[in-house]
Amino acid sequence: MLRNIPQDLRKDQVLMLDVTSLLGGTRTVGGGFMGGYAAGIAQWHQKYYAVLDKNKYGFIGQEQTMMQETCDSSPGLCKLIIPDNSQGDPWFYMTAYLSGRTTSQ
Repeated sequence: MLRNIPQDLRKDQVLMLDVTSLLGGTRTVGGGFMGGYAAGIAQWHQKYYAVLDKNKYGFIGQEQTMMQETCDSSPGLCKLIIPDNSQGDPWFYMTAYLSGRTTSQ
């Protein structure tokens, strides 16, 4: 099923969908998909839970906000793919992208 893994995806990164264009310009990553190599997922785990801990006295009800904050506070950790509308619903763009039906990013 996976036919298109970005060549520039480093082992210490996570792969995510950038949904900024789908939300009127509000910088946000999609919460429904994340992938990567073990080292990147381990980095993500550490950084994401540090963000949750930092925000633990506030309301944490939308994972995408915390995920975006993790990307912003850890430059280079997130490899973001920007969807286009050529593959149907752009919220599900990663299916088309990873299956090799499109390689635009």
